[in-house]
Amino acid sequence: MPKNNRYIDDEASDSNSVSSEEYVKHKKPKVLSNKVLDPNQIPLKPTNPKVSAILNEFEFRLVITNGQLLRKFLDPVAHSVKKMKFMLCKESGPGTFTGFRMEAHDSFLTLANKSRFECDVEGKNIENTVFCVSAEAFMQALSASTLKDTTLAITKYAEHPDTITFEAENNESDVRTVYTCSLLENTQVQSLENITLNLGFHVNVHMLLLKELSLSARKCGASTLNFDLWQSEDSEDPNVIHSKMTIGFQGIDTSGSHEFFLTAKQVTKMMDEKSLKAWEPLPTESSKLLKMNLVKKCHNEYDNNKIRMFLNHMEGTWVLVHLCNDNSEQPLVLEFVLGSKNTKHAVIIAPKSN
Repeated sequence: MPKNNRYIDDEASDSNSVSSEEYVKHKKPKVLSNKVLDPNQIPLKPTNPKVSAILNEFEFRLVITNGQLLRKFLDPVAHSVKKMKFMLCKESGPGTFTGFRMEAHDSFLTLANKSRFECDVEGKNIENTVFCVSAEAFMQALSASTLKDTTLAITKYAEHPDTITFEAENNESDVRTVYTCSLLENTQVQSLENITLNLGFHVNVHMLLLKELSLSARKCGASTLNFDLWQSEDSEDPNVIHSKMTIGFQGIDTSGSHEFFLTAKQVTKMMDEKSLKAWEPLPTESSKLLKMNLVKKCHNEYDNNKIRMFLNHMEGTWVLVHLCNDNSEQPLVLEFVLGSKNTKHAVIIAPKSN
């Protein structure tokens, strides 16, 4: 029999008594390959798999219900910056927040991001706990360690002060992932706490529309998107404001803008026994607003590439656009609420100097 033919003969006591042709003709062999295996050669599933317990002493642990959701949440930031700084929060009482806040920016602070993500946090003295990581390294460890539809733990063990550990375990408890990511000095990302912005106009824009606008600008050779705002008080009710916002671009051969019309009334609402000013939208007629004597309140240009870096990887339905309404040179703020009010991004893009 040729050596390259691997057969198992459970019945014949003397394989040399018949030729190879007769053997194949009278008996169907079991071929050992990577596709067909003898069931007896497959090891049994362990009844009590031995996986190292996650019981070592640790400084903090983030418990994420679904690691895939965290990866989708951080993906837009990781494609836009080099480093990320995480600040842990563990508060108690009504209206409080438990999870992490995250800050990031580019080298020249022309693009910055402030985020918050709601999750469980374990450990003592969590407040004021901060750690900094490379965006690329963090996302590599996150992607490698995430198992589908399973809980993910991100832990800083006391015995490994220079790394954080990503761990996940499947529902059958027979597969566990353990990956690490090195920590950086916290000073490598500047704090964004002291950034104050005077932005008085806020409007929701459909995210898909903003993505298409940004893509059109790139195709037409425009490097910036222009945001303009005109406003006027209602002649009968001073609490009612009429607004027209435009988002557009100056391309090589094509130029133009999308126009958005909004009428809103300022009202007083009670929340947590406090009176707050809020704006309620009213029915709007574009033909009526176009005839009004609206006053220009904002004109700023923003780098379209920086806007696209976030939009290309962002999921969701709406973008809350924040603009100034005092004709000053102010950053553009795009707020993306993903799920609850405590899971969101706020992207800050510096204006192009006129």
